[in-house]
Amino acid sequence: MASAAATLPVALVLEVDPDPGTNIDPGEWELVRQACRGEMLAVPRGPWRATPDTAGSGDVVAFVILDGLLARELSLQERCMVELLGGGDVLQPPVVTDRPRLATETRLLAVSDLLLLVLGQPFVRAAARWPTLLTALHRRLEAQRDSLAIQGLIAHLPNTEQRLLLMLWHLADRWCYVTPEGIVLPLPLNHEILGRLIGACPPLSASLSAALKREPGSAVARTVHGS
Repeated sequence: MASAAATLPVALVLEVDPDPGTNIDPGEWELVRQACRGEMLAVPRGPWRATPDTAGSGDVVAFVILDGLLARELSLQERCMVELLGGGDVLQPPVVTDRPRLATETRLLAVSDLLLLVLGQPFVRAAARWPTLLTALHRRLEAQRDSLAIQGLIAHLPNTEQRLLLMLWHLADRWCYVTPEGIVLPLPLNHEILGRLIGACPPLSASLSAALKREPGSAVARTVHGS
C-alpha cells in the first residue's frame, strides 16, 4: 500500500533551497524570494505514488527532496534498475502514456521518511521572469542522469564483487563522510536494495551475500566497514 503523504504549509523556495537563486541579481533577491513559493510535503517511509496533483493543488512541475532517501525503480522480467535520490535531487511526476512499454511502471519507495518541496505554478511564474531558477533545476537533472548512466555501466560488469565495490564507491562519492576510523556511507540500504543497485537478480543473491561478508582484507570489506 502506498504511503499517505501529508501536505504542510506553503514555503518560500529560496529559504528551504537557496541554490536556485545563486545567479539572481542581489538587487532582486528579496523580490524573487517572495515570489518563488512551493508546498511542503511529508512522505512516510514505504511505497509512494507521485502524481501531478499529489499536493492537492495540481500542475506539479517537480518535487525537490529536502530530506530523506527515495528509491525509483523500473523492472523487466527479473532485472531491476534502481535510482537513489536524496537531498537536493529533483523528481518529476511520472509521464502517463497510452503507448505500450517493456518495463513496469515506475515504482517509488521512500527508503526513509521524506520531506519534499513541491514546485507548481507559482514556481513556473517566477521562473518565467527569472529563468535561472529553472536552469538550476535542469543542472540537477543532468547531474542525476549522469550519475544513473555511471550506475548502469557498473551494473554491466560481470563480477558481482567488483560491481558491489564500485557501486559503494559511486554512492560514497556523493554521500560519504570521513572519520578517524574510515569512510562512512550513512545510507539505510538493505541487502535487497544493494542487490538491485548492482543488477543482481535472485540467483545472484548468494554471491552478493558472499561479497558483503569477505574477510577484512578484501576491498569490499574496507569500503563497507570503513576499515
